[in-house]
Amino acid sequence: MSTTHYSSPAGPVDLEPDVPEVLQAEAPLACLPVRIEGVVRTQGLPTKDRTARTISVDQTAFVPLLKADPYRAFAEVTAFDDDMILAYSKNAQVGDTNTERVPKGITRRITARTEVLVMGHTTTTAVSMAQERWAQE
Repeated sequence: MSTTHYSSPAGPVDLEPDVPEVLQAEAPLACLPVRIEGVVRTQGLPTKDRTARTISVDQTAFVPLLKADPYRAFAEVTAFDDDMILAYSKNAQVGDTNTERVPKGITRRITARTEVLVMGHTTTTAVSMAQERWAQE
């Protein structure tokens, strides 16, 4: 990674920190019991990259769309020509508790890190997927 420095009276300033510095990674500390007595503020970490693709699926069988990935922050899936059926297991069958029907034109945001399979409901449909991933280091 190239680093840009700015010179100040105190010395050079790093304007492009490395990933571990951005994530503020620290060595693990001993666990202590904590009791929250007020408002707690949390801040989500930035994602590292975004990928997208569009595939054509029919109504005959589930097609793998996403692999199980612990670094996936989320994925968004949209079908354009027909409703889609999403499955969260390779062994899923239509109507199982591991499947869901999503109307065409509706974007389904998936935050689970599990595998995702897709199939059209009654006809062939184009399915667009975009996912963002956390940094791996």
